[in-house]
Amino acid sequence: MRHDDAAVGGFFEDLPVLVLVLCGVAAIVSASVWSSGQIADEQSVRELDEIAQRFVDRLVEAALQVEGGGYPSVDKLRVLNISRLAMGLPKAIGYAVSIVEIYPSLEWLLQYVSDGKPISTDASASIRLVNAIDPWSRIVIVEARVIVW
Repeated sequence: MRHDDAAVGGFFEDLPVLVLVLCGVAAIVSASVWSSGQIADEQSVRELDEIAQRFVDRLVEAALQVEGGGYPSVDKLRVLNISRLAMGLPKAIGYAVSIVEIYPSLEWLLQYVSDGKPISTDASASIRLVNAIDPWSRIVIVEARVIVW
């Protein structure tokens, strides 16, 4: 702003500069807000990845607890107590578990979805493959899949 008597516009001549500065500040603030939101989303997805991995590991460990060692039976996998295995999960986590025989045939052995939390856009999955014995004493490949949200 000019401070002499010859100024005609007064402070109005500084308005374009003010608008330019405000636009620049708004751009910087919006970029920082967007970046912090992305970082927070990434962290929550990473936490869900860890929860899914630990849950599928517990599921497989429970399935592999067989007397005398060896492979678990397909019948044992059909009756796993998923609710007991999920007791260590945070209360705000929803989950779905599926156990599927994928070789030599495709057969659903177990499917379970938790009650409570509705499905969210942030989700993570973990998969483990396990050998098992079917009723005909053949070794089959079983997929254990856990999805958490």
